[in-house]
Amino acid sequence: MAKRFVMQDSLWAGTESSLNAYLALAEAGAEKMSAYVDEEDDNEMPDILQVQNGVGVLSIHGPLTNSDSPWNKYMGVTSYGSIRDALMYAANDESIETILLDINSGGGAVSGVDDVAKLISMVDRNIKPVTAFTDGTMASAAYWLGSSAREVYASNVAVVGSIGVISTHMEHSKALKDEGVGVTVMRAGKFKALANSVEPLTKDAKDQIQGQLDAVYSIFLNHVAAARGKSAEFADQHMAQGREFIGQQALGAALVDGIESFDTVMSMVQKRHTGKQGQDNRATFVQQGNPMKQKHAMTEQELAAIAAGVSVEAATGAEGSAAVTEPGDANAETEVKAEAGTEANSEPTLVVYLQGEVKAKSEALLEAQIETRNVKEKLAGMEATHNGLMEIVKKSVGQMQIALGGSASDMTSMDAATVLTEHKRLAADFQKSFKAGGVAAVDANQAQKSEHVAVDALTQARLAAVRFSK
Repeated sequence: MAKRFVMQDSLWAGTESSLNAYLALAEAGAEKMSAYVDEEDDNEMPDILQVQNGVGVLSIHGPLTNSDSPWNKYMGVTSYGSIRDALMYAANDESIETILLDINSGGGAVSGVDDVAKLISMVDRNIKPVTAFTDGTMASAAYWLGSSAREVYASNVAVVGSIGVISTHMEHSKALKDEGVGVTVMRAGKFKALANSVEPLTKDAKDQIQGQLDAVYSIFLNHVAAARGKSAEFADQHMAQGREFIGQQALGAALVDGIESFDTVMSMVQKRHTGKQGQDNRATFVQQGNPMKQKHAMTEQELAAIAAGVSVEAATGAEGSAAVTEPGDANAETEVKAEAGTEANSEPTLVVYLQGEVKAKSEALLEAQIETRNVKEKLAGMEATHNGLMEIVKKSVGQMQIALGGSASDMTSMDAATVLTEHKRLAADFQKSFKAGGVAAVDANQAQKSEHVAVDALTQARLAAVRFSK
């Protein structure tokens, strides 16, 4: 029977592809593993950490495992232990003012992820702000970690979510029987090792695995709900159940706080937390012993200049850095000085662009001020109309109160909604009591009328006789 590498007795908070990738890498690594062990310096910056302008960029890439090995970095695997070490290093390094989790992982082992997620939250709350970003995948256990940050961002095509847990059970009882191998399992304890690989999976064993999955899913779900400020019910219905979201879908499901590029997020966290926004990130790039290629961010001004058509070299200042002179090279030095003099007589392209941006913003601000003034004028006219109409309604209310046998109430302190509600109520009563044309209008200002004097028939006859005699 061919040997196969099987991951047993473990739960996986990750996509199926991340599990397959991890198994393949682990199998290849197991075959090539030697007695070599790295001698690491405790004071050396962790391999997965780099520093750019006060930002500690922590790279969480590939399948996640709870097993620390010197081979992880060569196999494209990240361990929870290495993430913990990098977090603690960044938390204690005074040159690092904020931390950015650069995530591209489909998830990994359940064992160990919750502790690291809690550590991320603790560092963010008590030590330094932590932001998470992905331009690839932030799924399952990787999202468990990312959601623990203060804010989460993704690129427009990044895959986010897959909040769920899986477990794969493989049993070889039939294959063993075909090869003439008999296995007898004996246990003390009804549920001991029910889901083993040498006997068929029973209902009790399946229920046992499902119970573990449900328990971990509940922990995962509640962590995400709390981290994202949602209820567990909302998270379960709209964010979880293993669903994967792309870009704007993730934003709509409240899994991320915005859709941005790496450069924009880097510029944003620098501006918010370091006060170094706009400086040259490459000049302060620090990295030690990391064989993996790291990202270099451009500033917000550089990005804006490039978007406006300025060349990358001009925007980033790379053209100036290309001029290097050797000691004693008089001709080269003269050329550099001549170029510097030429540049001194003309505004740099980036400066011209930024000046144009300032002018455009000023014009936009002026237009906004004019629009605000027009809105205020319209509001004043509406307010005058409103006040006049309210006086009419109040007078009508008083008239109906008197007509219905009451007295006009003082409505000076009543707000518009209360007056309208009272008018509606009285109008209904008024229509029931007086049919159309059956009663004359009553003026509330004439609350006290002169009493009606009754005239007897004899008096009426005398008055009539007087009129006719004339």
